[in-house]
Amino acid sequence: GLDAEHEAALIALAQADAEVERVQAEITDIDRRRVAVGARCDALELSLRRRDASGTLLASSDRVAGMIGSLASLLHVDPGAQAAVAAVLGDLADAVVVRGVRGAVESLLVLKELDAGRASIVVADQSERVTPAFPASPPSGRWLRDSVRASEGLTSIVDHLLGPAVLVADSDAAARGMEADPSLTWV
Repeated sequence: GLDAEHEAALIALAQADAEVERVQAEITDIDRRRVAVGARCDALELSLRRRDASGTLLASSDRVAGMIGSLASLLHVDPGAQAAVAAVLGDLADAVVVRGVRGAVESLLVLKELDAGRASIVVADQSERVTPAFPASPPSGRWLRDSVRASEGLTSIVDHLLGPAVLVADSDAAARGMEADPSLTWV
């Protein structure tokens, strides 16, 4: 009797200890996943806040001398080239364009004062930027910058931002172009 009860109690204790270990491991795993999801949420919130920062800056244009507008609104892109331009510009597609260094500094001060987050700022100045010389036409396709027209005074900026990007018909043409001339961006 008593030995059997003791043996059964030891088995039950061992099972309970094993169950406690399993639950603790599960809690640790859940806590690790919770922290990872929290970090992902924080990153997403930061990225959304960044987009809002450009909007906040544009809405505060009266506080920034030389505010021109959003880069996207100042570019006129040929049909069929929009995705390629967006891919090459990346985050700069949402950039705010200001005239001169003073406009850029005032933009940063407004963003800081309003705790609006980060925004990409493109500085349009009166001096012409030196754009690297490229051949009249690329080895295949066409220069992406030839598909974009910019508002007055921004042509040299567009040439600089889109630089060596070549617009081609498809991914096979891009792969062949990359093999032929990896110094160019093939889209």
